[in-house]
Amino acid sequence: MTRQGRPLLNGFLNVLKPPGMTSHDMVDFVRKLAGQRRVGHTGTLDPAAAGVLPICLGPSTRLAEYVMEREKEYRAEVVLGMETDSGDLEGKVVAEREVTEEVLGRLPEVLEEFVGEIEQEPPLRSAIKVGGRRLYELARAGEEVPSKKRRVVVHEIRLLSVKLEGGRARIMLDVRCGKGMYVRALARDIGRRLGVGGCQAFLVRRRVGPFRLEEAHPVEDLKRAAKEGRLEELLLPPDVAVQHLPRAVLAEPAVYPVIHGNDISLRLLEAERVLSVGERIRLYSPDETLVAIGLIKRRVGGLVCHPEKVFVEA
Repeated sequence: MTRQGRPLLNGFLNVLKPPGMTSHDMVDFVRKLAGQRRVGHTGTLDPAAAGVLPICLGPSTRLAEYVMEREKEYRAEVVLGMETDSGDLEGKVVAEREVTEEVLGRLPEVLEEFVGEIEQEPPLRSAIKVGGRRLYELARAGEEVPSKKRRVVVHEIRLLSVKLEGGRARIMLDVRCGKGMYVRALARDIGRRLGVGGCQAFLVRRRVGPFRLEEAHPVEDLKRAAKEGRLEELLLPPDVAVQHLPRAVLAEPAVYPVIHGNDISLRLLEAERVLSVGERIRLYSPDETLVAIGLIKRRVGGLVCHPEKVFVEA
C-alpha cells in the first residue's frame, strides 16, 4: 500500500514525454500522481526531445533493464551546414559551411556508411557518466571531458525528405537502432562525413521495444486518469517488458525452488520451444504469475534453468 492507503501500482506506463521536461521530471511527475516512491524510467530521452518514455512502477522497476536493451525507433530533423557543441540547436555553433547540391548528392551513400555496428563518440552534453559524474555536469562546469568512443548498432536509416535553403539543408530521417545510440551524435557525424557539419533540430522517439508512440499517454491524460482514480487502467502488465523472451510454465513442484533461487531441471518446465545454453526465459507459475527470469545453463547432469531474477517473494 502507498502512504495514502492506495494499492501499490505494479506495471508500465507508456508515457508521451513532451519537449522541455527531463526524463527525471517525468518520473517525479508519475510519483506524485501514483503516490508512491518506487518509480523509474527505462532510458533517458533528451529534455528537448519528445516521444515514448516507458515508466515502470512498483516491482516492475526490476524489469527496467530488459526494456533498455530493446530496439528503438526515432524520427529526427537534422540541419546540415552547421555544428554545435551539444549536437542540437540548443548548443553553441562551433562550425559552419555551405551545403550545395553536390554535397546532397552524396547523402544517400553517406547514410549507408552509418548502418551496422559503428563507433560513436557520445555528445558533450549527455547522461553518460565519467568518473561518477554525468558528461553534461562536467560540460556545465567547464571541465575537459575525455573522448571515449563506444560501439553502437544502427539497424536502418531512412531518408524521408531533403530541403536546401540559404546554404543549409534540413533533412528528415527515420532511424532504427540498438541501445546507447545518440541521434545527436549521428547527426553530427553525418555532417562531418559530408564535410559541412550537422546537428539535430528536433527528435521524436517513436518506439522502445513494444512501447509505441501511437499508444503513448500524454501528460494531460495521465493527470485526468489519476484525478478520476483510474491510473491503474493505463498500466501495462509487468511482463510486457520481457515478451521477447521465450515463455515457459513451471510444474507446481518447481515453483518453490525457483522462488528460493535454486536451479531446476528443464524437465520441470514446459517451454514453447527447444531451449539453448545462454538463453533467458520468462518463467510462469501454473496460475500464470510471472515468477522469474531464468537463464539456461549446462551442469554435469545436463541443462538446467537458473533463476536469474525472481519476482515472487519467498
